[in-house]
Amino acid sequence: MATDGYQQLSEAYPQFTYQHASVKNSLMSWLQMYNGTAGYFNPLTGEAQVNDRIPKTGYPTTICHEMAHQIGFAAENEANFIGFLAANYTPDLYFKYASYRMAFAYCISELKKRNPKKAKQLWKKVHVGIEKDFSASYRTWKAYKNPFEPLVKKGYNAYLKANKQEHGTDSYNQVVSLLITYFESLKKH
Repeated sequence: MATDGYQQLSEAYPQFTYQHASVKNSLMSWLQMYNGTAGYFNPLTGEAQVNDRIPKTGYPTTICHEMAHQIGFAAENEANFIGFLAANYTPDLYFKYASYRMAFAYCISELKKRNPKKAKQLWKKVHVGIEKDFSASYRTWKAYKNPFEPLVKKGYNAYLKANKQEHGTDSYNQVVSLLITYFESLKKH
């Protein structure tokens, strides 16, 4: 379905053409749960590796995010945005839900940093089923929390910065500005 999403997306935006399908479940999924990662792009093999133990509502956008790296988008915010678009361009409702779920998660996270009161008010308006989905995901990841995860994340942050992503792991959240710009442009048309 992710490949279908990219096919549909590339009809509107040819720069997002996905040609060489190579997405696999990671052999290190168990370890990835402990270091808090959902997927990664293997630069040696060119494969998108996806942690098959993550909550399933995060799986479609993780796949699409890693596929964005495969087509040459290295920046994490861009891969998040392209992953959102590709998942949203599939006709599959589960993929569409996952795309909006991811977008909402990043947006509410940023709102919470800037205005915790508004974020709390917004959460009260969220459908109970979506709230349960987020709670289940939170519990899954929390079960794997450990004292080494912050060290791994610190190392990954340094890796991203060394690879010209000056905001490091914070660059993932910068997808919010891309989402806002995208939805504003849809209003104008």
